Amino acid sequence: MSDAIPQGHFAALQAFKIISFLPIALFAENLRAQSSLLSCICSSSSVTVPLTGCVKDVGRLWFLNFSELFGGFETGRDRVVSSLRNGNSFPLVNYGFLQLAQLLKEPSQDLVTPQSARPVTVRVTFVVPVRPLSASASTMAFWVRHGVNALHLTCHLVLALVLGIYGFYISSLLMSCLALLDILQAVLRHTTSAIFSQPHGLDGNPIAISQDAPIDTHIIARSENASHLDVLVGYSIQLHALTNIPIRPTRPRLVLWALRAIDFVLVIQAAALTCLSSGNLPLNQNIGSVIWLFCYLLTLFSACLLNSNSPGLFLENQPGRPITISTFSFSNRTAALIFISKLPVHQREQVGISWMDKFIPNNSRRNELLNKIYRSSLFSTEGEDDCDEEEIKQLAREVQTRLQESSFRLALNLFWRHVQRIHGD
Repeated sequence: MSDAIPQGHFAALQAFKIISFLPIALFAENLRAQSSLLSCICSSSSVTVPLTGCVKDVGRLWFLNFSELFGGFETGRDRVVSSLRNGNSFPLVNYGFLQLAQLLKEPSQDLVTPQSARPVTVRVTFVVPVRPLSASASTMAFWVRHGVNALHLTCHLVLALVLGIYGFYISSLLMSCLALLDILQAVLRHTTSAIFSQPHGLDGNPIAISQDAPIDTHIIARSENASHLDVLVGYSIQLHALTNIPIRPTRPRLVLWALRAIDFVLVIQAAALTCLSSGNLPLNQNIGSVIWLFCYLLTLFSACLLNSNSPGLFLENQPGRPITISTFSFSNRTAALIFISKLPVHQREQVGISWMDKFIPNNSRRNELLNKIYRSSLFSTEGEDDCDEEEIKQLAREVQTRLQESSFRLALNLFWRHVQRIHGD
């Protein structure tokens, strides 16, 4: 009986064994594969996001289509973009990139108005062609992110060496996989970049935005019947480069072979995690999966913290800086669309309100409703209300309240200030 394991030690060993099985779910998920690769290609100063992969990613990464990488592996293909200036609609092509750059974001459920039968949320982002300070080598944030990347790589290499010296060979292999993934992503970060559509002159050099460049508003929706609308406001040529023209990477052959090397490392990493979690090894060998899980979560936390707090980090090659205001909640679709119609649009084509056709059918009922709204105080130059219907008055008050909110007015004034600075006014 003297060799029996104490009850407390036995419970601790069982708890440790259960913890060693936690990484099984991580090597089987692929939620961050796309964002990790895009962050390397689209920014030279982003923090490395740890990579895991599942079986279905093997063929996908090996035969990668760049339109899928920037557009979305499985989502984003059903997004529809409507232009207020041109009145046309087209499929969204760069959904993955826009989501990474925080230009698209699903609203939280607490924003939905419970009293309304058909609530609609609108998220407005102003995009100004100004290079973000976070991408400049003269800022502290730039060097902090590079320092964090170097610290991650150093820790992974040191742990791989120490674990190998003390006989934890599979654990050492796992940490080597993390180090190799850091190196491969660093290669992508410093040798490639994203190519955006830009106007070029006869000499092949990019042309600066002219003073008479039109300003447009793009509405991005999951479908014509969506209850959430993402709205981008900016120069027309810049918005089309983000939503309508596919983004491409420089040095595509290097990107393809780097992704295949990443694919190979992910397979080895998954096999090592499966081996450690199989239960056929001594319990002390399972320490490798716990160390890997700790390093993975620590790296993920630091990457999310530093990358998400840098507006425009992934727009350094566009360049651009997003100015996002709070998401607005409206009681119905009509109020949301009327609010969007009040956003800045310059040099509007002779298309009227044809951009609404995707959301409200163009029929006599819609025309009658819009005529009543145009007679309300919302569109009246004297501020008088010529409409007697209480429903229209309530809709006008709702839209006017959103237009007068301090966050919206502050973002709009900041946008116009940047536009005037670019035009030299």
